[in-house]
Amino acid sequence: MNAVLFRLRDAGLRVRVEGDKVLVSPKGRLTPELADYIRQHKAEIIRVLTPAPEPGLNELAELGRSRWHETPFPLEMLDWLGAQHSESARVLHRSLYDAAAQGDVEGYDNIMCACRGLWLTQKAAPP
Repeated sequence: MNAVLFRLRDAGLRVRVEGDKVLVSPKGRLTPELADYIRQHKAEIIRVLTPAPEPGLNELAELGRSRWHETPFPLEMLDWLGAQHSESARVLHRSLYDAAAQGDVEGYDNIMCACRGLWLTQKAAPP
């Protein structure tokens, strides 16, 4: 968390973002000084609290193919993938098992490359 959000939290405010709006609660704790502070730091608050869009599966597969040597052993990566909560991770995890069950070697390879790509994009928070 950054200093702006720490200051707002220390003032007893909960902050969330909806589109380009910064919403705070409880309203009774919002002083004119804090409202000005929020306006001055609005862009930073939005940037910090807005999740980055998840890359597409083709982008993930290409990244995984190009940097496969930076990823962990497949079983370790599958354990990590199963513990993730993003939609991409759930789709990849399910697709990987489906491809294996159907004996689709090419599909399995493509999905494994996408898994590697997802791991690389999120390795700041590995298991």
